[in-house]
Amino acid sequence: MRLSMPPLHIAVLALLPMMACDSQDDPDTSTDTEVDTDTEVDTSTDTDTDTDTDTDTDTDTDTDTDTDTDTDTGTDIPDGPDTILIDFEAETPPALRGFGGAEDSTIVEDPIDSLNQVLRIVKAATAADFAGVVASYCPNEGVTPLPFTATERRMSVDVWSPDVGTQVLLKLENSGNPNLFIQTLAATTVGGEWETLIFDFDNLAPGSQAVDEFATYDKLAFFPGFGTAGAATGERIYFVDHFAFLDTSFDPACPDVGGIDPGLPLTFDDSELIYTLYPFEGMGESSVVADPGAGMGSVVRLIKPDTGGSSAGATIGTGVNQSVATIPITATDTAMQVRVWSPRTGAVIRLKIETAGSPQFNVETDVLTTTSNAWETLVFDFANEAPGTQILNPSFTFNKMSVFTDFGTTGADGGDGTFYFDDFDMAD
Repeated sequence: MRLSMPPLHIAVLALLPMMACDSQDDPDTSTDTEVDTDTEVDTSTDTDTDTDTDTDTDTDTDTDTDTDTDTDTGTDIPDGPDTILIDFEAETPPALRGFGGAEDSTIVEDPIDSLNQVLRIVKAATAADFAGVVASYCPNEGVTPLPFTATERRMSVDVWSPDVGTQVLLKLENSGNPNLFIQTLAATTVGGEWETLIFDFDNLAPGSQAVDEFATYDKLAFFPGFGTAGAATGERIYFVDHFAFLDTSFDPACPDVGGIDPGLPLTFDDSELIYTLYPFEGMGESSVVADPGAGMGSVVRLIKPDTGGSSAGATIGTGVNQSVATIPITATDTAMQVRVWSPRTGAVIRLKIETAGSPQFNVETDVLTTTSNAWETLVFDFANEAPGTQILNPSFTFNKMSVFTDFGTTGADGGDGTFYFDDFDMAD
């Protein structure tokens, strides 16, 4: 029987033995090189997470087939005083960012038990061999720092794979420094069933750095079917649950990282906040930099390359789930203003606001730039929604914000260039 799990970030479990059944996030596959997968976050309304929370029960008996993996018709949790970092039934679900052809990564119903919620990863037929997903619940795509010691170096993940022998890589890194990382492999032993895979960081994957017990590892990326491109297998669907750190109990809550977002205006000058940018659809470098004009403050810079998609942009976050403080949109206050620096006039700037964790609640609108290589303040009135998008519903909670540069034009068709943004606020 599977355990009924309390909400994430609250419970640290002494787990009963049971038997069952990168972003810059891709792994380094050699001793000298590391593949960069700081790719896309999809902000569309059809690829996000289900926020329903349920618990789960399963079969009463099972047969152990190995000391490291368990197989049955449901997921299981290893022995010992272990700590669940991420499950997918929390009231506030973890943030997900697929990359490399696994952008369709969402929270769905367990394929075995309809009462349980799990992560589904669709690895496309066009996916790279390093396709995967970053799962997080702290700012900067993080989790709580993992307490590695000389003897406590194992994690477990419940995995449902369609195939036996699927290579699965788990990579841990520093959320502020992707050049600091470790990674290890495990292989599935059953197909079409749940099993618990053990990831032992005493047995590192090729290209991994050595474990540094004094380093901060607070970001994780998961790579199903690692080393095999989608072209070799066709589309593959994987289900994942229960990321756990084994052999020790600790509080998995996010560390205190500074101040709480006080709300608009969002100026990028608050030293107490962590500003995180989540690029998507081929957006290139996304960072907080010095004002390119005469100003003394910091601003957001987005560089859309010639390979950027027509809907390339970035989500701007200061909190969990890529969120910001709630934007006070009402039936009468429907507009925001943003300072924009564009490389050309006539560029379509789209601003989208939504509910963090529930992107089906959203609204977006477009404004054209009227100057080039200089600051101007553009007003985005969400009462005038962009063509083909939802109309404004002021009863929604708007606490996630994304900006798109030269929306509708690919980089190759002239939509590339460097754009700057600052002072997101309600319109005067």
